[in-house]
Amino acid sequence: MLHQLTLPPRPHTQLIFAGGHDSSGYLDTVDVYRATKRDTSDSAAALALTGKRAYPVGAADSTTHTIFITGGFEQQRFTYIKSDGVDMFRAAGEDGAVVQYSAPPMPLGGICFHGAAATEGTLWVGGGTGDYGMSNVVQVLDVGADADAAAWRSADVTPRLSSNRTRLAAASLSTDDCPAVSSSPVVCFAGGEGDGDNEEDDEGSRWACSGSLCMSTAVDCFDAVTGEAVETGLKLTEARSRLVGVAVGCTIVFAGGKTLDGYSSRVDAFDFSVKDPASGPYSYTSELSAERADLAAARSGSSEAMFVGGMDDSGVVDVVDTWSPSEFRATGGSAESAVF
Repeated sequence: MLHQLTLPPRPHTQLIFAGGHDSSGYLDTVDVYRATKRDTSDSAAALALTGKRAYPVGAADSTTHTIFITGGFEQQRFTYIKSDGVDMFRAAGEDGAVVQYSAPPMPLGGICFHGAAATEGTLWVGGGTGDYGMSNVVQVLDVGADADAAAWRSADVTPRLSSNRTRLAAASLSTDDCPAVSSSPVVCFAGGEGDGDNEEDDEGSRWACSGSLCMSTAVDCFDAVTGEAVETGLKLTEARSRLVGVAVGCTIVFAGGKTLDGYSSRVDAFDFSVKDPASGPYSYTSELSAERADLAAARSGSSEAMFVGGMDDSGVVDVVDTWSPSEFRATGGSAESAVF
C-alpha cells in the first residue's frame, strides 16, 4: 500500500504518491502531480523516500504546506523492519516546486499501522505497532516555518491515547480551515484494534471483542498547541479498525473500516464548529456507497472529501465516494441520522 496526500491550493495544488510495493519488492518512489499532470521536472524526478517502504502513513499540514510520510515497513537487503523514518515535502518558490527535507527519526523507533495527522506546524503520530507490540504513545514533531529545525517533543510531555491500539486513523483541524478552533486546533485519533483492556466510560465499554480480537470505538482528541487531551465525549458508532480519517472545514470524518462482523460503510462525522456544553461537538452519521476497509481519503477543495478504493471480501475495490458536510452526500446520509 502506498500513501497519497494533497497539498492545499495555496499557492499551488499538488498530489504526492509515495512508497508502496510491486512485484519487485518495496519502493521508495515519490511521484508529484500538479492538478492531473505528472511533474516530470528534474527536481521532482530526484525525490525519493529515505528508505524503500510499504504501508507508510501520510499527513498534510495546510498551515505550512507540508506533507509528511511516516513509518511503515522498510526493506533492508533480505529482511523487512518497521521504519522510524519521516520524510517531509514542502511546496516552495513561485513555481511551487516540491522540496524534500530530512526529519529526525521517530524517537521511539520503527512503527507501522499507526495514525498520523498534521496541523499548525506539528506532526502527530499515534498508536500503531512497534517492536514491543501495540502502543498508546503519541509522538509530536514541531516543524514550523523552518523545516530544517524540526524536533520531536520530549518524552515527558508525550500525550497518550486512552488505550494501546493499532490500525487506527487520525485527522486534524487547522485554524485556517476552521476559525472556530482558533484558540485550540484539534487532532483526533479514532478506532483501531487492541487487547480490550476493559476501558469504560459512562456508557460502558469502548471495545467490541470476539475472543482475543477487539475493536475500539474510542475517539481521543488533543489540543495541537499544548498537547493536552481534549474531553469531547466522542465515540465511533461502530467499533472498527482499518478506517480512514480526513477533515473538511470544521468537520472531522472517520469512514469505512473492518468490524468484527465484516466490512463497514459507516461515516462518523464530528462538527467542531457547533458544540454543546454537555455533549461536545455535533455528531452525525452517513454511509459510503460500499462497505470497505483500507481505503484512502483526501480533501477536495475546501468543502468536500473523497474516499477512494479499499478492500472488501472480493479483494481490491475501485469505488470513489464524494462527501460534503453540508449535503451528507455519501450514500444514505441524512439529517435524521444526526445526534446532538
